[in-house]
Amino acid sequence: MTIEYPDQSYFPTWKVRLVVRLEEFDSNVVKSRLPSKLTKNLNGIKDDAATLETVPDPDNPGRFLVQPKGGTAGQNELVPEASSDDLTQTITGIIPKNFQWKQAGFRSASELKLQIRWSDLPLDPRVIRSVAVEFFLGTVSALEYAQGVQGKTRGDAFGQQVPNAKEPLNVVADGYLDDNGNHRTNLRFQGWVDEFKSTMGEDQPMIELTCKDNTSLLMNQIASPTHVISAKVPLDKAIADYLVNFPQLSGMTVEFRGGPGETAPTVGTLLAGTAFRPQLGPQPSKGQGDDLQVWDYITDVCGAVGLVNYLDGTNIIIARPSTVLDGVAQVRPDDPYKERKLASGSYPVRAVIFGKNLLGLEVSRKYGTQESKNIEVRCWSPRRKQLLVARYPTKADRIPSASPGTDKADAKWSIVRVQGVEDKNLLQQIAKDYYNGRNRNEIEVNLKTKNLSSFGGGNTDPDLLDLKAADPLEVLVDRDAFGAPAAAEKDLTAQGANEQFLIDLGYTKAFATAYANAYRNAGFQRIFRLREMNVSGDVDEGVSFELKVVNFVQVRGEIAT
Repeated sequence: MTIEYPDQSYFPTWKVRLVVRLEEFDSNVVKSRLPSKLTKNLNGIKDDAATLETVPDPDNPGRFLVQPKGGTAGQNELVPEASSDDLTQTITGIIPKNFQWKQAGFRSASELKLQIRWSDLPLDPRVIRSVAVEFFLGTVSALEYAQGVQGKTRGDAFGQQVPNAKEPLNVVADGYLDDNGNHRTNLRFQGWVDEFKSTMGEDQPMIELTCKDNTSLLMNQIASPTHVISAKVPLDKAIADYLVNFPQLSGMTVEFRGGPGETAPTVGTLLAGTAFRPQLGPQPSKGQGDDLQVWDYITDVCGAVGLVNYLDGTNIIIARPSTVLDGVAQVRPDDPYKERKLASGSYPVRAVIFGKNLLGLEVSRKYGTQESKNIEVRCWSPRRKQLLVARYPTKADRIPSASPGTDKADAKWSIVRVQGVEDKNLLQQIAKDYYNGRNRNEIEVNLKTKNLSSFGGGNTDPDLLDLKAADPLEVLVDRDAFGAPAAAEKDLTAQGANEQFLIDLGYTKAFATAYANAYRNAGFQRIFRLREMNVSGDVDEGVSFELKVVNFVQVRGEIAT
């Protein structure tokens, strides 16, 4: 049977948009706007210094937007294109010579490194105060690429009213309409330049930019001792209300992603009063001090009720680890991937196949530091004067652990201590969330490819670029198309061939039989979840991917006899 597989010729292209803030030097433009009473923790600053408010996001009613007070709903521009003093300016259409984009997992900042020819960006870092970055990466059609090289612009093809009309057709657009009629974005990274380096020597002069995503805004801001996340309103709105105290966070959004029909919890209804500072909010685990960051404080409050928080562009997402990590986790609501039905079968999630669209596949398992363990959550209740305990998984599904050289097994437990939880159902949910959050890294698979789409896609649908942390990915092997290793793997699948294969290599019959039985019982998982994605590109070499996906062993069968 011929497998339905589009042509894998890709025309990747990328660009960067910079919003540059110049130094004011002696103009005193910025100094004149500083509050008259200063502390780094905002203590003493008048209300009119932080003129922000929380409103429902008009683009997504399920989340909250932080915007200028009294402004028009939808003013969610985190970085304005220009300023009234002319010191903030936007530069568009820059094509880096090469890039390295690292999309990290939860609670870690994503990074971007750009190398730009000095002739394309002849700026001196000594006159620049800060730089915001938007990085676009995608594909163009073969026709657009050819016409763009000949000098035809987007305006020539679609009319001068379209965005970025002066850009050549072979430069990636900000967004596009896919084959299913859905609007897709090519915006892959938003953040700030952490280091601006101008290099001149014997080689071609270059500008090097090292960037971090918008997490840096939340990590560089010291938390105020007098502002807290409210325990009286749903957590998503409470966090948004907290962010209005920091003017630089205008344009951020906050969204809760729970199970079907689930709404954001209200912290005060879940935690006992002993978990709060008087008349304020949850006590940060690190205590209140000069080094407590806004991002740390948000993480502490979410963690107190078993939730995780992470950043996607300008959107702070609050979720349960079990809704994004476990074996039946729901699909991310904004994922543009749609199930593919091909002659070879149906692919409800993205699939990568060694022998088709993978150049390399490496499987590893760490038996010590990343061994899966059962979770026990403990919480002392002053009201009940007793220790509340919840365990996950249930007794029938607990993970056994056995040492080498013995058939004796035990169940290992990780002990998690929390405070202020009186609800046993919440305690059980926290145990489940910790189990999924901590254990889903026992088995790691590293994947390498130069294809921009998963199996069944092509140049018009570069869906690997849309991957986010925790997205599912099916990992397969084409046993008929990739030489000796795949052929051997095919033999190992059949118990009899597996046993004989090892005996022929000189292994004892006892070991060969036991291994063949274990291999048959393994029931290998094919669905993994993305932990980290590294994408690199060069104008001379194209684009390549390195994907790190993880999972853990959910069921361990007994040795068959």
